[in-house]
Amino acid sequence: MVSDVSPVIMEDTRILFVRGADMSGDNDIIMIHNQELFEDIKIAIAEYNEEHETKFFEETKAIFIHNFANYKMRLFNFVTDFQKKASYADNMDKLMTFKRDFLVDLINLHLPLQRDCCPFCIQTNMYCDCDTCKYGKKNGICCEKNSTYSKITKERAAFADQLKKYW
Repeated sequence: MVSDVSPVIMEDTRILFVRGADMSGDNDIIMIHNQELFEDIKIAIAEYNEEHETKFFEETKAIFIHNFANYKMRLFNFVTDFQKKASYADNMDKLMTFKRDFLVDLINLHLPLQRDCCPFCIQTNMYCDCDTCKYGKKNGICCEKNSTYSKITKERAAFADQLKKYW
């Protein structure tokens, strides 16, 4: 399980927010009056965040690589199944029909666009915690109408529809 519980220093203040351990979104606020102590804490937090971010990335990467190995097997099985089906074609029309169906299924079902192949979804534990998703903040939350992901999904469907006309 990947989680982020980093303390945050408010810019240009001596206020430190520490997210509650229950992850409910409640914050504990600490006001630090001693400037030297505040600077020491700031350095310690920066070091913690850097170390935590590296660990966070490595955990995410390991899950991502594992999930891609599963994706590779699903794709391999899909291609193998197509090869078997294509071997039963006894004329050009059937062979082209198999190829068309393969391409449509490949575009609709077998591109690695699912949550288990998305590093950002993995980081948010695939619970659709889109409010904290770094990809969503930059490119729009995936399920929103004008997000990059939504546009890719629409274009993928349009491409699949064109492939249906291929043969």
